[in-house]
Amino acid sequence: MDIEGVITPTNFGDVLYFIFSQKETGVLYLKDSNTLKTIYMKNGNIVFSFSNQNDERLGEVLLREGLISIDQYYQSSRMISKNKKQGAILVEMGAVKSEDLTNAVRFQVKQNILSIFKWNTGKYVFQLKSNLDDQNLIDFQIFIPNLIMEGMRRIHSWSRIDSVLFQYPVKIRRSYSFSKAIKEIDLTQKEYRVLQKLEEPADIMDISCSFEDISSFEVCNILWRLITIRLLEKINISRKADNYKDLYPHAYKLIEKYNEFFILTYDVLGKEFGNDRDTIIKDRLDPIFKKYHDHIDKNVFYNEGFFEPRALFESIKTDKERSVILVLREIFDQILDEFMTICSSYLSKDILPDIVEKSREVQSTIEKL
Repeated sequence: MDIEGVITPTNFGDVLYFIFSQKETGVLYLKDSNTLKTIYMKNGNIVFSFSNQNDERLGEVLLREGLISIDQYYQSSRMISKNKKQGAILVEMGAVKSEDLTNAVRFQVKQNILSIFKWNTGKYVFQLKSNLDDQNLIDFQIFIPNLIMEGMRRIHSWSRIDSVLFQYPVKIRRSYSFSKAIKEIDLTQKEYRVLQKLEEPADIMDISCSFEDISSFEVCNILWRLITIRLLEKINISRKADNYKDLYPHAYKLIEKYNEFFILTYDVLGKEFGNDRDTIIKDRLDPIFKKYHDHIDKNVFYNEGFFEPRALFESIKTDKERSVILVLREIFDQILDEFMTICSSYLSKDILPDIVEKSREVQSTIEKL
């Protein structure tokens, strides 16, 4: 089924992040009044893009960036045919080195996508596909959260920031996944300082005024970016804040400890088997997730490799911490056992001891709670 909607001044980053986080494969079409852009995505990664704007074609980009001369541009343009693209022609001419062509195309693809962040209106359609059979598609290793940050750094519009941050009274806090996600994200020094300031939930107005060398406008702009890539999240303070870490300290510690094991195992399996990891894990865990569907969101786990505490606490409707712990242990012990079975079956003997040791550490800690 296609996913479609309207491009607003603030939501293109959210659209990209959704496809990335869900590891979807398909083609994203974006159109405003005169421009049509096509982005090919495989398992949530960008593998190519096209634009109907002449100035965004490869030859024009290379010329504009000073990588080829005007003579080389016109000469290669005249030689383009159905079976020969301009990039290959420029390599044959010696204008661009073969090893540099991929970087040049990667640059073109990035610039093509980054320009969309400044759109004020438009429409998008994402056509889901089981696979993309095209020999021209390349995994450019463009990490989408970094691309989103780069695109949003170019936006200096208070109306956009205001519509995201000040729709209703909110506080800002780090998301549960921030400690894992931050390892792969390239933050500026100012962005990192703002993120570090939010060890506890804070009011936007208080945060915006807490830096002598960063303007309130820039702080709010940074908050918007970090919310878009899910390093931060908003809390609606018109309702009671869900401070579960204080309400259920032992249960919270239990979740964190199990998550340490899940994250380690998830990452190890990913390094060993790549995208095949997801199939291996789903075959073993889907029956458990089906059994406990009222308490856990399998899609969040499959995407992140851990469970978000707030979602778990909200699904287990009881005020007694001991009851919460019993439910969580029943679920997590089954998942841990399945992970151990997977690891014993698929991992080599030099890797398995680390997983076994982490399992014992988790179980030892849990027994003390």
